[in-house]
Amino acid sequence: MGTALSSKENQPKWAAWVMLFLWLIYTLVYTLPFDKYLEALSEALLGSLGIVILLAMGFNRHELFLQLKPISKGGWVALGLATLALAGPLATSHWVGVRWLPLLVYAPLSGITQELFFRAGLLPAIQRLCGGRTWSSLVLHAVLFGLWHVPLAYLAAPISPWVAVLALFVVTSLAGLVWGWQVQQDRTVVWTVLHHTLLLMVMSLFGL
Repeated sequence: MGTALSSKENQPKWAAWVMLFLWLIYTLVYTLPFDKYLEALSEALLGSLGIVILLAMGFNRHELFLQLKPISKGGWVALGLATLALAGPLATSHWVGVRWLPLLVYAPLSGITQELFFRAGLLPAIQRLCGGRTWSSLVLHAVLFGLWHVPLAYLAAPISPWVAVLALFVVTSLAGLVWGWQVQQDRTVVWTVLHHTLLLMVMSLFGL
């Protein structure tokens, strides 16, 4: 009885550590110059693996936001704010045209994978660790979302890399914050999956 209770009390800590470990692997996969096919498959595997592990640890679909529910007015506002994340990158990029593989394969797969991992996996694990404190978990998960972009951004930035990296970190952290808020508000990850995928599809048209 005591052992079972102790195991249950430690579950939030273990869930958070597992997701943090997967975050490290996910960051490496995203950063290192893997073959595009291998990278896409690896990211999809990690996103799905996080969900499977959390379900096995006792989380339910409701806690992981894996349900279809309508979006609220506040949710629409949050998605609108996240759309502003496109403004900076698009302003410094140029049209490259339609490339079917990035548009129809990489962008959707990346959008789905990121939302499954960060919003349906990492966010609930951190929220349970924080004792249900919404804003603490939102901020922590958003910072990790921003940090996930940092290594690749640093390697890719040709001029003043720290300025570019800092800007990207701030933008992606804010996007993660409002996406996470929308998911918690409406109790579904469906709308952020669709929104994030659409943004990445648009970005692929500009070589991003």
